[in-house]
Amino acid sequence: MENFNVNNLFTAFTSDESLALLLIMIGAFLLGWLAGWLSRSGKIKALKKK
Repeated sequence: MENFNVNNLFTAFTSDESLALLLIMIGAFLLGWLAGWLSRSGKIKALKKK
């Protein structure tokens, strides 16, 4: 991960802990949005039970 440019850009203005937290929050948001989109479009019926 050391030569990954985006990671270097992020570590330039934030700590590794806050970067990890940010990535987790973004990942959780994207998963929630994807689950909501799939349930709205009726592709996965099981998600509607929640």
